[in-house]
Amino acid sequence: IERKRWRTLDKVYIYEPDLEQVTIYKKSKESNLFQIIKNSQKVKENFYSYKTADKTIYFEIEDKMIKKIYFKDKIDNLVRINFYNIVPKELNVSFFMPNYPDYVDVIYGK
Repeated sequence: IERKRWRTLDKVYIYEPDLEQVTIYKKSKESNLFQIIKNSQKVKENFYSYKTADKTIYFEIEDKMIKKIYFKDKIDNLVRINFYNIVPKELNVSFFMPNYPDYVDVIYGK
């Protein structure tokens, strides 16, 4: 069975390689990383937060670049995203298109 992948900009794809699954969510205000960063509040030097309806997202900044993003998910797991060897450059929209193996499970979130 061939699986179609709808690669659109109105959805957010979360690929979890360890679980071999992709969860697809409908894009919302809280899923736009650039808007979240833009609207975050400074907590202390190099540390910002953004509150959504159900969680608070934290950012650590170093040399005007994001170094870490972390938050607790709906089942209280700490999710941490670390950024390494960041090279600033202009990105094409295709960079943000999902890319995951065909064998993973696809889950459609709310």
